[in-house]
Order: sequence, then structure tokens, then C-alpha cells
Amino acid sequence: MIEEKEKMIEEKEKEEKEIPKKPGTRRKRTAQGKKEAEKREVDQKEAEKGKKEEERPELSEIFSELDSLLERLEGEESLEKSFSLYERGVRLIREAAGSIDRIEKEVKVLDEDGILP
Repeated sequence: MIEEKEKMIEEKEKEEKEIPKKPGTRRKRTAQGKKEAEKREVDQKEAEKGKKEEERPELSEIFSELDSLLERLEGEESLEKSFSLYERGVRLIREAAGSIDRIEKEVKVLDEDGILP
């Protein structure tokens, strides 16, 4: 009798593993499964962070593009084109501000750690 129950439990667990997860359903995770899921999530976040850092242009590139946009904007007669250039400039300024903030935070961390004079 006990052997039959154990066999039924094993079969049910095997079936649960084989059945693909459907959206909106939840399965119980084992401790090992949770650790693996957390590791995948951390790896994915690190990959995304690295990708974002690679895509970030240098501040000098941003400022060069802003100078170019400003020259084009001063000579532009079309309102639509002027607005498009203005929007691009605002995005670049926000990106530059974000980069400057990030650099300032890194400098503060280095200063707190006693690495800077």
C-alpha cells in the first residue's frame, strides 16, 4: 500500500516536470529550482546592464552631436524639422546628465573607500 502511494507520487512529480508551464499557472519550486531561477535572473540583469553600458556614447560624442544639432537648428526654417531636432537635443541632454550623475556617484564611492586623495 505504501509502495503504491510512493509510486503514484513519483509519477505525479514526473508528469509535473514534463508538462510545460502555462501562462497564469504556478508550480511549486524546489529550493534548488529557486536558486537556479535567481541565478538566471541575476545573470540576465548583469547582461542587460553590460549591454546598456556598451550602448552609452561618451560625453564628448554627446556634446559634439549637441553642437551639430544647434547649428542645424539655427538654420532650419521648417517648424516640424526644428521640433524634431529640439526633441533629439533634449534626449541627448538627459543622456549626458545621466552619465554625469553616474560618474559623480562612482567618484563618491571611490572617495568613501579612501581611494581618492
